Amino acid sequence: MKKFIKKAIKNIVEIIFPVYCLGCGKEGFWICRQCVKKIQYINTQTPSPKLDKTNLSRLFIVCDYQDKIIQKGIHLLKYQYARDLRMFFRQVLTNSTLQGMVFGRKECLIIPIPLHQKRKRFRGFNQSDILAQEIAALLKIPCKTDILIRKRDTRPQVGLNLSQRNINIKEAFKVRNNLEISPESVILIDDVYTTGSTMNEAAKVLKKAGIKEVNGIVIAKG
Repeated sequence: MKKFIKKAIKNIVEIIFPVYCLGCGKEGFWICRQCVKKIQYINTQTPSPKLDKTNLSRLFIVCDYQDKIIQKGIHLLKYQYARDLRMFFRQVLTNSTLQGMVFGRKECLIIPIPLHQKRKRFRGFNQSDILAQEIAALLKIPCKTDILIRKRDTRPQVGLNLSQRNINIKEAFKVRNNLEISPESVILIDDVYTTGSTMNEAAKVLKKAGIKEVNGIVIAKG
């Protein structure tokens, strides 16, 4: 009975909100076989930009944010709350070279950039949680969503310059009280890396909590 109800709800949702390929508009897929081949992958793991001014050791960038398909996917996931885009990003990540990369030290943990509880309740989910879970499954590395907390409900970083972003995100994160973090290395997960202010601030807090090395993975840089 439960399976029947779930299927009925899924069918109703698909009628009201039909799924179209983000590349060509073909109905029934978020990304069709032809368009998935058109995605612009960067697949770059490099020392983090401006390494002397950041707490990140390395940053892995999956795609180019200028890719229109990736832009649409991130926008839908982030602002129109299309949670079923998980399958789209799973395919993007599987087709990348991420699985062959080596991150950090032997003992490692994946942590998504958190949303403030107020915004998470409004949205219903954190898009970075979804991406982190997919990346954790691909890399076979544990994922924890309850270690890093956003203690301030900061304004969106979109539209702010570097200085404004740094001020806006300053002291926005904390590590959960009385929580011992055993891994030597952490991989922070976010959707887009622009100036790096958010990821850098999160990395700083984690290092203060005793993490020796913090790396980052983002779907796109732009």
